[in-house]
Amino acid sequence: MGSRFLIIGAGIIGVLWANSLHLLGHRRITLSEPSEGRRKLVEAMDLGIDAVTPQELQQRHEKDRSWGVDIVIDCSGNARAVESAMEYLNPGGRLFIFGISQQDAKVSVSPFQMFKKELSINGILINPYTFPKALGYLESFGDKYVCLSVAL
Repeated sequence: MGSRFLIIGAGIIGVLWANSLHLLGHRRITLSEPSEGRRKLVEAMDLGIDAVTPQELQQRHEKDRSWGVDIVIDCSGNARAVESAMEYLNPGGRLFIFGISQQDAKVSVSPFQMFKKELSINGILINPYTFPKALGYLESFGDKYVCLSVAL
């Protein structure tokens, strides 16, 4: 489980992604969230997830240009966050757009950066018929997730 992940947004979907990745054995997870309350909730789960502000993420990258991630999962739906995610991807990295943005939102992408780093962008559509299965999946997280979902 050597991939390094960045999750953008710590709403219920971002937290669900963080828990799922942890449950699958991934331990190199950074979560970017502007809300201090949401970051504290993620930290309280005690899963070793590095919860930072978008500004801290930018500073980390400016300080060490070799710092990057293999996979970004955007759960924010924020076009600016999606754009900034591109610079954090390692060569061969993948960006998954899971967050729902406004219909007229636009993202600027550098074709040269896509070419040079061999990046992939994927959109993810939530299947409207998976809710009962997802509830069963949540049970596997145990008490930590139940407490967190009530707090959110």
